Amino acid sequence: MASAKAEPCRYTRPVLPGLQFTDFHKFLVSVGGLSLASGIALPLLLLRSQKALLVSEKDISLLAPSAAKAVRSQQDQLAWLIRYWPIVSVVLVVLGASLVVKGAIMWKRRQDRLNERDDAEIDRVKAEREKFHQETLLLARQHQESPSQADVSLEEKAAESVGEENSEGRPSVPAADDDDGTSAGPSQPSVPEQRADEETASKKQLRAMTLQVEAEELVLRKVRSLYRGHLDMVRDVRIGNVRADALAMSRSPDMPSLILDIRTVLVRPDWLTHFRRRFQESLRWMSQVKDVAATELHADVKPVVLFVFNQNPSEKTVLSVRRLISRLLDDYRAVERGPVHGLIALTTVSDLLKTDSIVADLISRGEFGAVDTLNPQ
Repeated sequence: MASAKAEPCRYTRPVLPGLQFTDFHKFLVSVGGLSLASGIALPLLLLRSQKALLVSEKDISLLAPSAAKAVRSQQDQLAWLIRYWPIVSVVLVVLGASLVVKGAIMWKRRQDRLNERDDAEIDRVKAEREKFHQETLLLARQHQESPSQADVSLEEKAAESVGEENSEGRPSVPAADDDDGTSAGPSQPSVPEQRADEETASKKQLRAMTLQVEAEELVLRKVRSLYRGHLDMVRDVRIGNVRADALAMSRSPDMPSLILDIRTVLVRPDWLTHFRRRFQESLRWMSQVKDVAATELHADVKPVVLFVFNQNPSEKTVLSVRRLISRLLDDYRAVERGPVHGLIALTTVSDLLKTDSIVADLISRGEFGAVDTLNPQ
């Protein structure tokens, strides 16, 4: 014989609201709600209970004395309610509405006090955040380079790009032997050749400085546009031996504060052989500058390094760059046993000139690691 399966107990939500005893204003609102519901439900209840009035006296006489007495009592009560239900309903509705209004007024006063307390707490937090923001800006400005020091730093950055090209060097001229057997040494370039080399180096330096200035202005313009004015910018910050092109202190809790290092890359033959060293320096710079900013400026910043190319490299070179970056990041994570502390982005001047720059979008999304927007030629 199959045993009957027990049905699980199901709890249904009551139609009428229950009484609330946690706060007095909630109690008043709950009692008022029950009174209102009772005043409205009373006519419906009477309509469903009128069957008792239809029982005739002959039928009642056939019942037992106790049952007949109960039926007559029910008929008397229903008759009274039917006669006076409008008054009862109005009293219940008025009483319920009064209690609801009274409780709602008390509730609103209490909620206003809570809102004032919350607003005061929010204002206090905002004031503390603004004070901390201004203190950080003051410390950053104390570490700001002077105009002459900033010019020297600009020349050093330009020389870094130009130096890579010059490091290829010219082939040395083999030494010739004099008649007496002594070495004549390397041949010295003539005066016109020296002047030509100096003019070429000067042009390269000027071109690199122009690219560096243009890249910095474009990047900082994108950052300002990205933050929609909710930031303060401090240029040319040097904290000990660590230097940054700019510190962008965010005023928005949803956007990170940035510390920026902008480097330019002149696309030419064999530039990739020097890029490895510069990328490794950037990884070390991000780790150092994050620690220094936390110690000296008491600020939590996101390091961002941007390599700005003067033009898009070839497709083969871009693939080589991406493979190289992947290997360097794996080596860094294996040695440091941790994630990359910021974002390294490879982009071009043409991408920065676009209104919808991809780099700005990556910075706003809080990306970490290394990304590029290079579009191979």
